[in-house]
Amino acid sequence: MIIHRKKQRTSNQRNYTHPEKPRYAHLEIATAPPAATNKFKIVSYNIKYSKKVKAAINLLSTHEDLKDCDIICLQEMTSDAVVAIAKGLQYNYVFYPAVLHPVLGKDFGNAVLSRWPVIKDEKVILPHMDPRKSQRVVVNVTVQINDKIVVVSCVHLKVLLKPTNRGAQTAQLLASLPKRSDHFIIAGDFNTFSKANNRAILEPFIEADFIPATAGLGWSHQHWTLLNKKSQLDHIFVKGLNILRTGKVVNRRCSDHVPIWAELTFAEASK
Repeated sequence: MIIHRKKQRTSNQRNYTHPEKPRYAHLEIATAPPAATNKFKIVSYNIKYSKKVKAAINLLSTHEDLKDCDIICLQEMTSDAVVAIAKGLQYNYVFYPAVLHPVLGKDFGNAVLSRWPVIKDEKVILPHMDPRKSQRVVVNVTVQINDKIVVVSCVHLKVLLKPTNRGAQTAQLLASLPKRSDHFIIAGDFNTFSKANNRAILEPFIEADFIPATAGLGWSHQHWTLLNKKSQLDHIFVKGLNILRTGKVVNRRCSDHVPIWAELTFAEASK
C-alpha cells in the first residue's frame, strides 16, 4: 500500500515532523522469501538525488556481488525512484521521506527494501538540524529472516554538522532500537568526512557492542569538484551477527557513492 499526501508549498513546511507520515510502503511485492539459509547479504547505496535509477537497477540486478541480496538500504531517495527499484527488483519496501526537497520538489529520504517479510517499521527524527534547518531521519525496519528477527536501520547524516551533534544523532538512533531484539544492522551514508566526525559515530557504536563490518573497505565516495577527493562516508554496523565477507562495487555511473555490502550470518548459528 502507498500513502500519498498533498505537497506542501511554503518553505517552513519542508520538514516532515509527524512521527508516522508521510509513509510509503508496499509489503507484498516479493512473492516469496528466499530459501531457508543461515546467511544473508545487505547492500547500502546512496544514489545521488535518485537521478540514475535505471542504471542503478541494472547494477543491483546484474553485478555478482549485489544481485539477489536480501536487504537494500537506499539514501537520497524519491518516492518514484523507490517504487521503480522495488518493483524492478521485486522487493518489499518502506520509505519515510525526511523533507520535501527544496530543489527537486519531491519527497526525499531513506528507504529499506527487503526480500523477506517486513513486520514493523518506524521513522526516527534526529535532533540537531543542519545550518539550513533541514532535518534528517532514520528508517527502522524489522524483518523476519526464517525464524530470526533482524532490525535494520537506514541512515543518512548531514555533511555540515558538528561532531558533538553527530554523536547526539547517533545516540538518538541507538536509543530508538528495540530492547528485546538480538540482531541489528545499521547502514547508510554517515558523511564522515573528518576523523572527528568518524569518532563521533564510531565510539557510541562500539560502546553499544556494534561491530563496524565495513571498516576496512576504504573510500566509498568520490567528490568530483574537490580534486576527486575520495572518502569513506558509507558504513555498515552489525550486532548479534557474524561477518562472513564485505566489499564494495567500484561503479560511479549511477552516483558519486559506490554501493557497499556485507554477507552475514547469525551469531548463534556458528556456535
